[in-house]
Amino acid sequence: SSAESKADSNADSASESAAESVTDSNSKITIDDEFEDAAFIGDSRTVGLQMNTNIPKASFYASIGMNISTATADNLITLENGNKGTVLDGMKEKQFKRIYIMFGINELGWPYPDVFQEKYEALINEIKELQPDAVVYVQSIIPVSYKAAQTNSVFTNENVNEFNELIKSAATNTGATYLDVASVFKDENG
Repeated sequence: SSAESKADSNADSASESAAESVTDSNSKITIDDEFEDAAFIGDSRTVGLQMNTNIPKASFYASIGMNISTATADNLITLENGNKGTVLDGMKEKQFKRIYIMFGINELGWPYPDVFQEKYEALINEIKELQPDAVVYVQSIIPVSYKAAQTNSVFTNENVNEFNELIKSAATNTGATYLDVASVFKDENG
């Protein structure tokens, strides 16, 4: 389909750009990309990315406990003027070339997965309207640890895998690029 072709083309372009900015020097990898043109949107895992990486020029629209519904309804993120607003309010502040979205871990217990996908598609489409020149990357949910999966019937990797299929479909249906980041974090047991 044309959406898949566009996604593949976007993914190829992103891969080529990343390859150009990565160098290997004595087994140390250096990435020149400062993500000045990028926005990261998501829940506590995106907050963790912000706190534990050195990409200070990127914009983060993330909050602990935020989910696909609260991202557009609740004033959870800090805007440039210091006020609180929604993710969509943040997307109105400036234009980006790349937008990375990661939601799903807080939604694993939702009884209607199809509603999750519908809301994800709506969010992607709203962001694309506000950011017409940006490539939107929708990231998979990263797996949970073995201990977490053994102590909570909701936070299991089976649920993560099921929701990742919904996220992949949402990306395809909206022309966004799906990034399978989960596979990088999986060990031999998933």
